[in-house]
Amino acid sequence: MTRLFETRRFAAALLLAGTCFAAHAAGVDDDLREAARLHKGGDTTQAVAIWKGWANKGSADAAYNLAVIHQYEDGVELDYTTAMRWYKVSAEQGDRSSQRGVPSVKWSSVTTDTRGRER
Repeated sequence: MTRLFETRRFAAALLLAGTCFAAHAAGVDDDLREAARLHKGGDTTQAVAIWKGWANKGSADAAYNLAVIHQYEDGVELDYTTAMRWYKVSAEQGDRSSQRGVPSVKWSSVTTDTRGRER
C-alpha cells in the first residue's frame, strides 16, 4: 500500500510540475507576443521593459529581441555594445540565431563606433 501511495504521489508531483511549466511557458509566449505588438505599434519603451524582464529570467527569445533592436537601431538608439551583451545572453541560453549574430555585431563594432559612425 505504501508503494502505491508513493507512486501516486510522484505522479501527482510530475503532473503539477508539468502544469506549472506549461503555465510559465504560456506566460512567456503571451508576454513576448504582447511586447512585439507594442514595439510594432511604436511603444518600444514598454516592449523593452517586457523583454528585459523575461531576458533577465533566462528567456533567449527576449534577449535576442533586445539584441536585434539595438544592433539595427529599431526603436532604440544604435548601440553595438548593448546588442553584443544581449546576443551573448541569448547565445548562452542556446539560441542559434544569436550564436550566429554575434560575429556580425563584432565586425560592425570594429568598423564603426557604438552609434554606427565609421571609424
